[in-house]
Amino acid sequence: MPLVTLMPSLVYGYLLQGLGLLIPRPVRLTAVVAVLIGLFNVVSNPTPPTVWDWGFGLITAGFFVWIILQDRGLELFIGLQAANALVRLQLVRSPDTTPTFPALLTRDAGGSSGLDFIVWLLGLGLFYAICFYAWPSSSTSAPRPTTASSSQEELD
Repeated sequence: MPLVTLMPSLVYGYLLQGLGLLIPRPVRLTAVVAVLIGLFNVVSNPTPPTVWDWGFGLITAGFFVWIILQDRGLELFIGLQAANALVRLQLVRSPDTTPTFPALLTRDAGGSSGLDFIVWLLGLGLFYAICFYAWPSSSTSAPRPTTASSSQEELD
């Protein structure tokens, strides 16, 4: 399980670091990396992707990239990947996943629906709000600035 969570984090981190040199604006960088990672995640599924799979893949990848940029580190993302792997491998299992082993819940073979997508978006928003606005921190409760000009203002 540690490799399952560490490898995507390192790929995201190095991809962000490399493309961050070419694309200085964080919103554009998020969009480019989200399309690359989302495309890889959707195409690597064994079943043919649906519209909902594309939406889940691209928005989730964009959210993960934005979390990394806002947090300015991979620690929160690695924890999120570990929680995701734990839920997917031990709590909820799809019938077509390999390897097959006992899980607490089994998801039906049906595809994703609009309600699943809306619930997923609400979950992402709630996670973001808790991590960056509601969780107590030592310095500030708002997300850290991601532009170069705001980091220059901090130095002055």
